[in-house]
Amino acid sequence: MNEKEQISNYEIVQILSNSTKKEIKEFGLYLNSPFFGIQPFTIKIYDTLAKYHPNYTSEKLTLEKIFSESFKGKTYNKNMIVKGFSLLTNYYISFLTHLYTMKDKNYNFLIKIKALNATKNGELFKKFKNEIDNFLDINKLDFSMMQMDYEINFIMKSHLMALKNPRATDEQTVRLIEKFIFYFLFNYTVHRFELETVTKLHNYKLENSVINAFNNSFDWEKFYELLAGAKYDNEFIKNLILKFGKIFGTKEEKVLTDFIDFIFKNKDKIEKFTFYSLFFISVVYCSRFVFADEEREKFMMPYYKKYLSGENIWTGEKAVMVFKDYLEFIKISFRLGEVEWAKEFYDKYSDKLYKTHKEDADYYLQSQLLLHKKNYSEALATVNKIQNKIENILNEEVRRIKLFSFYHLGYTEDALMLITSYKEYMKTTNVFPKGYTKNINDFLNLYREIIINRNDYKFKDWEFLLKKIDKQKGMRYRNFLREIVKELIKDSK
Repeated sequence: MNEKEQISNYEIVQILSNSTKKEIKEFGLYLNSPFFGIQPFTIKIYDTLAKYHPNYTSEKLTLEKIFSESFKGKTYNKNMIVKGFSLLTNYYISFLTHLYTMKDKNYNFLIKIKALNATKNGELFKKFKNEIDNFLDINKLDFSMMQMDYEINFIMKSHLMALKNPRATDEQTVRLIEKFIFYFLFNYTVHRFELETVTKLHNYKLENSVINAFNNSFDWEKFYELLAGAKYDNEFIKNLILKFGKIFGTKEEKVLTDFIDFIFKNKDKIEKFTFYSLFFISVVYCSRFVFADEEREKFMMPYYKKYLSGENIWTGEKAVMVFKDYLEFIKISFRLGEVEWAKEFYDKYSDKLYKTHKEDADYYLQSQLLLHKKNYSEALATVNKIQNKIENILNEEVRRIKLFSFYHLGYTEDALMLITSYKEYMKTTNVFPKGYTKNINDFLNLYREIIINRNDYKFKDWEFLLKKIDKQKGMRYRNFLREIVKELIKDSK
């Protein structure tokens, strides 16, 4: 390296070039604060760098130039500028940590309580006792709040021990253990959902694991029976855990609806993202153990409408809608003939999608509408415009619309080629559960049988095939196959 070297390769420069104007300003204020032990010479370097934000790629922007502007009249010292860059990188990391602590009100509050406890000043800590109680009362349930609740109560226990109050300490110990149990159970149940979905989807096997050892040695039914009769000062949390744990694997509609109705009734007590997670775990995932596909979608639709009736339902500062949610809502509404509702949903919420997803969302809705209107050639042309850059989430729907359109347009060769590529994709990708793969293959095999025998099968052949389709109760797109075979039966009389 030499003094004419451009600065763009240095870490701090890359960090600053990706920072917003607001962050640049706030970092400058941080550096000038007397509380953080910042070496003064680095502030001069930073002030120079900030002037050029965010354009640091100019050939004229060299180490020597930054030095000469920062330390006018001084002899160039490369080691000094490089050391300044290195220190600024460390300062920026500290700045982000400070910023996160200040902006996250929960974490900020926890740090404050820890600091008060560390002072060993009982009077000072006592002053904030009411603030602690109020903080825990007004905050809604979410994944982090349960952990916060536990940690704050842990600090309270250490405070009581310091006061040498054994009775109060024992009571706090019991309270602490109970909070830990509920915190563990809530998070365990959520992660159990992940194991049942994402992990199985990737064919990940849990052989001889701690998780299996825990699951297989625990009598969950007995635990929930005893929990129902146990005393606890927060009935909402107790009932949530009790009802939440029961929905996994249940085949009883009442158990499932009891939990869903419970979370809707207590929606104001649940943080938005947590409610979103509980809703989808129960309505979308656990419903598959209670209902066959067709009945399941009829069960889900009213809850979807109820969920969407709330304001500001998606999470994050921009309240962005997850694309898989959009896909699920549109897909099910068309399958249930709720076409007008699908259009209203799109008009109301499509602006909540990321801009990069919007075009595919438009083409997908239009292709569904065209398919519904039996305009198969236009449906095919429209679905072919989908770029599908969203982690292949649209793959199945794109193939389905193509297969439906190919059938009605009589494009047998195109359909056969798509069947072959679809099967090969599922075989080589090796991320789908065996049950899902079998389900799709059953549909493709029956679809293939229909298109290659379309002009040869007689009335009895079609009747026999219809009975075979009727036996496939949980098969995807069964209704489509049933409808086209019924038409073929009618035409063959």
